[in-house]
Amino acid sequence: MIPHLAFMVTGVGAAVANHLWQSSVFGVAAWLMALRLRRNRAHVRYGLWLAASVKFLIPFSLLIDLGGLLRKPQHAPLSLQTTLSSAMSVVGQPFSGLPAHPMNAQSLPEHFTVLLPEVFAGVWVCGIVTVLLIWCTRWKKIYRALHRAVPVKSGREFELLRRLETLAKVRRHIPMLRSVDMMEPGIFGIFHPLMLWPDRLSERLENEHIEGILAHELVHVRRHDNLTAAIHMLVEVVFWFHPMVWWIESRMLQERERACDEAVVQLAGRPEVYAEGLLKACRFCAESPLICVSGITGADLRD
Repeated sequence: MIPHLAFMVTGVGAAVANHLWQSSVFGVAAWLMALRLRRNRAHVRYGLWLAASVKFLIPFSLLIDLGGLLRKPQHAPLSLQTTLSSAMSVVGQPFSGLPAHPMNAQSLPEHFTVLLPEVFAGVWVCGIVTVLLIWCTRWKKIYRALHRAVPVKSGREFELLRRLETLAKVRRHIPMLRSVDMMEPGIFGIFHPLMLWPDRLSERLENEHIEGILAHELVHVRRHDNLTAAIHMLVEVVFWFHPMVWWIESRMLQERERACDEAVVQLAGRPEVYAEGLLKACRFCAESPLICVSGITGADLRD
């Protein structure tokens, strides 16, 4: 390793580099496992991608410390334990053990090297602010739609929603709002979810189509998809510079919607009618502006 690069990955930099390395390896392992389980149900693969996302928030060193609290097996030879521990340390922390002061006369200028941590921290903070500003802009559109929405207390959509809540085993009554905006039906909120239904969408749908779409949204509530999506949004804020984080988002979104589709088909049957209802809704509506807004346009209509 060249001297100035070694300097960048010592101390705190080494800990960060090791954490990114471990999280990346974990993400690749989740991808390989998802490929192996591609014939299983989608919620299993979604759990793998969610674990890969959460791993970015949990340093491997913390897991090692927790594992150290467990009783070690006494039958294993001490030499074998030492060898395995050393191998795990080398593989899991490849950036540790570098010299603390690798600088020399031929390396980067000293005044520039001193500023490197501040430069990296500044770029990181600027990236966080940029991501938050983009999301805040999208959130404003959602809140404007919610502000203009009207509560629904009757009508066929409301009655179908109440009936499906029992079938989908949702333990709470989800308030329903009618929106005048051209957007897809969706569940908004994490702890107090709301159902937002476009005003003119029902004119194009039969009751069985509405049932399928409402069931899809109620499955999102039952699965707490908005909560898990918000957790991944936190990962994206902190690790915005890591390409794998955004790749995991796309995989989570695909498997999340596919898992809901599978649950709806299992719940109500008639997949052709369900897919027809989704297709009509997608023609009418726009795509959800945020991953933590559970909608329907991420579904694979062919499947």
